[in-house]
Amino acid sequence: NSTTSFDTAGNVTNFWQQSHDDIHTLVAPPLPKKPDTAPKKEIAKCAEIYVSEGWFINGTKDTVRVNADRIGNIKEHFSELIAPGETKKVLYFILAQQFDDPEKYYSISLVPGKRKKKKLRYELLNKANANPTTKKYVYLVQ
Repeated sequence: NSTTSFDTAGNVTNFWQQSHDDIHTLVAPPLPKKPDTAPKKEIAKCAEIYVSEGWFINGTKDTVRVNADRIGNIKEHFSELIAPGETKKVLYFILAQQFDDPEKYYSISLVPGKRKKKKLRYELLNKANANPTTKKYVYLVQ
């Protein structure tokens, strides 16, 4: 920024200049970092939920009712009517970090449809993962 003054003949009579050329910038070294004294927080890993399902295939010629009652203090009851040749999910339960056989947790009873004298039974046919957190236990009713 400057100002120059002239007389009527065009001669310079005054010159004034404002400059910051004489100002120098000082650069300070960065401050040392303070050590992180806050304790590291550990994140607790949550238990993964696993679902065990009880599926029943009716291998008889009659309709069958499958009842499943929870063993112990828990009052839980599942009941499904299954037509001949039909497959249905009758029960399911949840455990943390593991699958387990439904027969350990449920008392399973079979009620025949028309032929009430016939004794029915069931057997574990297959167990396979439906996905990483669900396992199907498939039983055949005969």
